[in-house]
Amino acid sequence: MISVKFLQGYNGDCVLISLKDSTNSIKNILIDGGTGSTYSKRRKAGDLKKAVLSLADKNQTIDLLVITHIDDDHIGGILKMFEDKKFDRSIIKKVWFNSGKLIAENFDSEGEFKDRDIELSIYKDSNTSVRQGVRLDEFLNKLGCWDYRIIKKGIIEKIDNCKITVLSPDDNGLKKLHAKWERERPESLDTSAGKTDYHLSIKELIENEDVFEEDGSVPNGSSIAFLLEFEDKKLLLLGDAYPNVIKESLINLGYSIDKKIELDLLKISHHASKKNTNLELLELIDCDTYVTLTNSLKHGLPDKRTFARIIKNNPESTLLFNYDIVNKVFSEEDLNSGKFEANYLNRESITLD
Repeated sequence: MISVKFLQGYNGDCVLISLKDSTNSIKNILIDGGTGSTYSKRRKAGDLKKAVLSLADKNQTIDLLVITHIDDDHIGGILKMFEDKKFDRSIIKKVWFNSGKLIAENFDSEGEFKDRDIELSIYKDSNTSVRQGVRLDEFLNKLGCWDYRIIKKGIIEKIDNCKITVLSPDDNGLKKLHAKWERERPESLDTSAGKTDYHLSIKELIENEDVFEEDGSVPNGSSIAFLLEFEDKKLLLLGDAYPNVIKESLINLGYSIDKKIELDLLKISHHASKKNTNLELLELIDCDTYVTLTNSLKHGLPDKRTFARIIKNNPESTLLFNYDIVNKVFSEEDLNSGKFEANYLNRESITLD
């Protein structure tokens, strides 16, 4: 049995996956931590803090913590969790995180950036992606359970009878982040100008010309994304990954338009940005359930164009949201125009038996 809890991480990602096998053994995987407020805000516990306290009360652990990349809306809650002196860090058993220093050790043959995690005082804004990445590096070094290797396309990890196949990032995405890390501040979420396309109908978006422009954010290109297989279930957790990197990884695994990967659930990349989901990727996928994570208050996301592509590929799709934004994105006419469904999860977990 798989239970997936899509925590409310504001404009960010925070996902808790619990796996229970036939012996009732439970393993937990935490993916990202949303913004800082996902852990706590004005001394009030957020979804992330409530979740980790609940695990501790049940004597459970976080068997794998995946920090997909350095953007604030993925890393902020994790940093706040580690800054909490009352948080029992021993609950975490293994961490995946591609830090700047780790990337430098793997891709910097000239040693140009070997001290990059020390020489960052030039950044006055404590919320820059790079500075947060450095702070997290410091916490993880003290934690003692950091799986200190580059997590990239092709890696396969097993947690009991759960198989995780990493689909992103590729070497190119990591090298670009490596080059940008200290030379300039990464522009984390510049892939959307903040304007929405909600005034357009789903029918218009499906029928009108669709010109795809891929995400150019360097941090997003370094995002960890993976396929999770447990018993007979398959989940695709895409972080903020580039669609063409995922497409290439799926093709390398033997999937094609004629042999699609059958999924039980797909977490849409980059809060359903139209620059992170294309038809070429969707054509490789047979899936009915798609989840979007964002409160829609920043960056103009989600893009309705993304949902039009999903519906075009599978007219009977179920679109799920971790915030109550269905009626903001879709008109009543949209919701009555086809066989697709769009629903608010209302903090409920998704259970796959």
